[in-house]
Amino acid sequence: MPGHVTEYDTWCRRDLSGIELDYLFLDASHFTMHDGQRAEPVLAAWGITTGGKPVVIGLAPPAAESTDAWHDFLTDLAARGLRPPLLVVSDGAPASSPPPSRSSRPPCVSAA
Repeated sequence: MPGHVTEYDTWCRRDLSGIELDYLFLDASHFTMHDGQRAEPVLAAWGITTGGKPVVIGLAPPAAESTDAWHDFLTDLAARGLRPPLLVVSDGAPASSPPPSRSSRPPCVSAA
């Protein structure tokens, strides 16, 4: 198991500057990880590249699905080189709405 943790940590820190997205999808799922405990969130970002390939961009297990958690998650992705996509899609939850884009093409947030 230790090798898997190291591999995951490396994946979570990888450079994202070589990924050019047309579409970025943001969502959180809640999983019960411990018997008798409440479900815990996992933030997820995945997309479709300009070449049409699906790609998982990032995962994060915050303490709660909050605006701060999403901000930190998206800030980390940008700091690792992820450029603004043509379109950002989220479920419309206020906490998962992305910050204003640095792109001249502002993201569009769509409720599912």
